[in-house]
Amino acid sequence: MIWQPPASVSWMARLGGLVGRGGSGTLAGHALAVRKGFQMRLTFLLVILSVQPAFAQELPTIHVLYQSPNGSTFNRTCPQFTKTAIKPEWIKETVARRSEFQADWDRDGPQYMRAALSEIGLPFPYREMQANLTVCPNVSSMSDPLLLNVRQFLSDADSPLPRGQFAFALYHELMHHYVRPVLSSSALITKYAGEPPQTQNHLHVMALEKLALVKLKRDSDLMKYTNFNAAYKRAWQIVNDIEGYEAFVKELKAVPRSAVRPE
Repeated sequence: MIWQPPASVSWMARLGGLVGRGGSGTLAGHALAVRKGFQMRLTFLLVILSVQPAFAQELPTIHVLYQSPNGSTFNRTCPQFTKTAIKPEWIKETVARRSEFQADWDRDGPQYMRAALSEIGLPFPYREMQANLTVCPNVSSMSDPLLLNVRQFLSDADSPLPRGQFAFALYHELMHHYVRPVLSSSALITKYAGEPPQTQNHLHVMALEKLALVKLKRDSDLMKYTNFNAAYKRAWQIVNDIEGYEAFVKELKAVPRSAVRPE
């Protein structure tokens, strides 16, 4: 039978014994070899940690909010400036489904975020954010303030959107915050300076949407900009058909990490 070292004997001790046989054969020689082996292992570990990819970065915590039982102050006052009514049943359903929207984000949102952050390498600028829901007509979802219009997700919408699109819509708005460090120095933004601001502001955002879907092998139908306004359509044309999303990703990856200090 061939003798095997006990399981309690570490690989470093075994290495020390082997090295010691080639040296003085003394206990001191064994100890030195073990110490050198430990130092090599520690150095290797430190090197690995120093080049950890960005996916090890902390993802932001997103709180999906909607006030119960009467909806948000914004929803209660928006009819005054939009000149359109909000049906009480819209508010009631949104209150009832707030936790559902939160669960949708918790399930899919981190996957989109991780896909972007791991590729770009920049931390997200905020550790926590509040995403407020609204059903106010004629008010679009927006990044600042972070507002998600869920009217088209409700049961009485003409063509209710599938639940899976909520997390992607929220990811879209969050990426507006993520790409800000590149906007002032982007050669591609300069190239398309003649385009409307809405088009320019969506170039890098749409590139990160496409990046996430490619990395996750998700349905590209999530990016349906054919029914959006002209500015959105133009931005998608530039990203998807003219420059390619990779060109915008490359610009984002060139932004130094020091440009972002998470708050």
